[in-house]
Amino acid sequence: MHSMMQATFPDWQEEPGNGRDENDWVVLRVGGQVFETSRQTLCADRKSMLAALVLRHLGKDDKNNKNSVIRIDRDGQRFAHVLNYLRSGTVWLQDVGLLRELQEEAEFFCLAGLSALCEEEIQRIEEAEEAMWRKNIEILKEEVKKCLGEAILEKFGGGGEVFSVLRAPPRLGRLGLRCGGEQQPEFRLDADF
Repeated sequence: MHSMMQATFPDWQEEPGNGRDENDWVVLRVGGQVFETSRQTLCADRKSMLAALVLRHLGKDDKNNKNSVIRIDRDGQRFAHVLNYLRSGTVWLQDVGLLRELQEEAEFFCLAGLSALCEEEIQRIEEAEEAMWRKNIEILKEEVKKCLGEAILEKFGGGGEVFSVLRAPPRLGRLGLRCGGEQQPEFRLDADF
C-alpha cells in the first residue's frame, strides 16, 4: 500500500497549463460537509493519502467521476483547512489548539509538509506568548518594587538603609499589594528586601 502513495502521476497531472474538464473535478463528503476540488489539488502532495485515493479510485478514463462522491470519515471543518493548504501551501490559523487539530489531520492524510508547517507555527506562537509573559512579569516586578519603595519611604522617610520585607495583608488589592490603603503594611527588619 505504501508503494501506491509514491505512484507515478498520470499525464493529465503533469501537463503544464492543463485545462480542467468536468472529469478533473472531485466531490468529497467529509464529516457531512461537501467539498468540490480538482484532482490536481488533491494530488498536490504526491505522497499523501488523498493523492493515493484519487489515483486508485478516480482513474482518468472513469466517465462517472462527475457523479461519484468520495466519503471520508473526518471532521469537515478541519478538512477545509487541509484543502486550503493543498491549494495555497499556507495556513492562516493563529490558535495553538486549532493548529494541533490541523496537525492531527495532516498526520492522518500523510501530509508531512502541512504537519511541519503546523509545528513551526505552534512553536512561533508559543515562543511569542512566552516572551510576552516574561515581559509582563518584569513589568509587574517593577510595579511591585515601585509600590514597596513608596511604602518604605512613607514609613521611614527615606533616611538610611532599610532592609525589610513587606508582608501581604489578609485582603489583597488588585496586584496583591495595598499601596496607600487603610491597613498599614507590616515590616520585618530581620529579612533582606
